[in-house]
Amino acid sequence: MAFGAITQEGEQSVDFFGGSSTISVTLTGTVAKALLLGYYFTGAASATIDTSGYAKDVDLTDGTNNDAGIITAKTSAGGDQTLQFTSIAGDEAVMRFQEIEGDFEATPLDKTASTGLTTATSISTNTTAATLQADEFAAAMATARSTVLNAASMSNSFVNIAQDQTGAPPGTNSAKSIHHSSKILAATGTVETTFSSIENTAHLAGVATYKKEVVGGGLSIPVAYHHRQRNF
Repeated sequence: MAFGAITQEGEQSVDFFGGSSTISVTLTGTVAKALLLGYYFTGAASATIDTSGYAKDVDLTDGTNNDAGIITAKTSAGGDQTLQFTSIAGDEAVMRFQEIEGDFEATPLDKTASTGLTTATSISTNTTAATLQADEFAAAMATARSTVLNAASMSNSFVNIAQDQTGAPPGTNSAKSIHHSSKILAATGTVETTFSSIENTAHLAGVATYKKEVVGGGLSIPVAYHHRQRNF
C-alpha cells in the first residue's frame, strides 16, 4: 500500500441517553510508525480521551446544543492498539479508528483549523497555517445532528469520504453523525476543505495535518584537502 492509505479501521457507536457513555475500537497487529487516527462525536458538552498518548488535536465544541467532537492521532508503537473515549453526562456517541500507512514522525501533528457551530448544507474546516512538509497527511471531519446522512462532497481533492451514525430517541431527529475524509498533500501551504451537500442541521468541522518521518537530514559539510608537492 502507498503512504496515507487506510490499512485497517473500525467503527463503533452507542445509543445511550443520559449519564456518561464509553466507546472504544481495537485495531489488531498495527505496524510501528503508522498513524493511528481517531474521529469522535457525541451529544455531550464535553468528552475525554481515555487512552494515553492521545490529545485533542482538533477539539470541537457546540455550546448551544452541548455537542463535542474530536480528531486525535498518534504514531503507533506496533501491535494491537485501542482507542477509547468517554462522554461526560452524555448522549449518543460515534467514533471511527483508522491505521494509516506510512512512517510518521514520533510527534506527528503539524497544523490544525476548525469551525464552530454552523447550520447550513455546507461547512468549511477553516484554513490552517502553512504546513512544514510538502507531503503531509491531512484528516478532516464534519459533524451533524441528524438521522439523515446525505453523501458529502469535498473540495480541494479530499478523498476516502466515509460516514458513521448513531441511532436517535424515538420521535426525535437528534442522532449524531460524522463525515470524515483525508488527503495526501502535494506542497507546503495552507489546508482547507468544505463539506457540501450535507444535511441542513447543526455542524462542526475541523482538519489536522500530520508529518512524515524525516530520514537523514543531517548537515553535510564539505572538507577541502590541499596537497603540496615537494621537489627534491
